[in-house]
Amino acid sequence: WSIVSLNRTPSELSPRATSGLAWSIVSLNRTPAVAPFLLWLADSCLVPHALRFGPQDVSNTLWAFATANIKHKLLFAALGKTTMQGVSDYSPQSLANVAWACAKLRLEDRTDVLQALVDEATKRDLHSWKPQSLVTLLW
Repeated sequence: WSIVSLNRTPSELSPRATSGLAWSIVSLNRTPAVAPFLLWLADSCLVPHALRFGPQDVSNTLWAFATANIKHKLLFAALGKTTMQGVSDYSPQSLANVAWACAKLRLEDRTDVLQALVDEATKRDLHSWKPQSLVTLLW
């Protein structure tokens, strides 16, 4: 796998590398077979370094887990905290993707994150949103 070929331990991978890995695996293979790998990735790489994640890293990671239909409560809690701390830095697409991931997995315990996303989204000029981001947000 990529981690082996990079000759790195999981904790040495950057947030961009781990979020990109999760996104790529799910994009290429949307079968239940990816679940064990994603769960391992969450426990060993994503959750321990969640506070280092930027908006795109959070967005890509949560999109991957929601697309794979994997509820990892610790991951969503950690990345939810990261989102709450920097929500004003999120692009419209990142806001929409995080909201979509929480809604898709019906994370009722993440209403604080959803409210922060909605509050931030309503502050933005409508013209700053691409149509796809609006559709994703409203889903």
